[in-house]
Amino acid sequence: MDDPKHLVDFRSPLLVQIVNSVGLGDLLAEGPRSVEEIGAATGWRPDLAARVLRALAPRALFHRDEDGRWSLTEAGQVLRSDHPDSVATARYSGFEVGGWTRMPETLRSGVPAFELTFGTSFWDWLAQHPGDRTEFDEKMRRRLPAMLSMVADYDWPETGHLVDVGGGTGTLLLDILERRPRMTGTLFDVHETVTTARDRVASSSAAQRCDLVAGSFFDVVPEGGDIYLLSQILHDWPDEAAVRILATVRRAMTAEGSTLLLLEGIFPEVDTIGLGLLDLHMLAMFGAGERDRNQWESLLSSAGFRLEDVVSGGYTSWLRAVPA
Repeated sequence: MDDPKHLVDFRSPLLVQIVNSVGLGDLLAEGPRSVEEIGAATGWRPDLAARVLRALAPRALFHRDEDGRWSLTEAGQVLRSDHPDSVATARYSGFEVGGWTRMPETLRSGVPAFELTFGTSFWDWLAQHPGDRTEFDEKMRRRLPAMLSMVADYDWPETGHLVDVGGGTGTLLLDILERRPRMTGTLFDVHETVTTARDRVASSSAAQRCDLVAGSFFDVVPEGGDIYLLSQILHDWPDEAAVRILATVRRAMTAEGSTLLLLEGIFPEVDTIGLGLLDLHMLAMFGAGERDRNQWESLLSSAGFRLEDVVSGGYTSWLRAVPA
């Protein structure tokens, strides 16, 4: 085991995310660099860049040669964006990290640590801080490669109308529509996110088959879809709110044979894929969490659905449900 003090050192993981924010792994993958070159590429002061690298060197991520140039070690290769086990996209925003500071109180009360720290909900915070909203949306985009892999493997119908509820800036929906040129779709999200998505949708080959609609999934979602997709939406909400979202979708499912498709984590009996940590992050931010299969079945049943099928994908799985 490593030095047990590493278990309580919050600084090293934060420093890794800081070097990720400037793409230092990809820069050093091109070859050794002096601190002056690193400073020129990152905008950091060279003397302060040297202090960051020096601090992380004991973690065997970076190596300094006799000429004072820095490079990635073998272990540090995971900081490259093209590494198969890359952690280069692991970046938590400052307001998210800050939300953990009152987690002990959350474990006593169930009130999200974020609300205890900042005096408002996570979503209200984003609405009041456009810069953080932009950063959050970008973070969601960085997580898309794994979801796109799930999309590619799924057996989509050749035709029909797909409503992506809480679909962000449209990456998943557009990928599906580009794979199925006879399908149409609707991207549904809050006004700020839909506004951001317009240019992305307009530049897609599927633009003419994709509508954009803004609104709240607590109130109403577009009616008449053949498939309603919610990708990692419900784990952000505690059960009562999640049932409200699902009930809104259920009311919109007026087309015969309409189905609900969720892309979510499902807790295995033994957590070997890290859902436990994500579960606690959902608790800290939203007072919510990940669910096992029985919990998903209960949640869906409460909103008028019946779980028909589960296609496991490890970290995330497809859950297909139909109106009960």
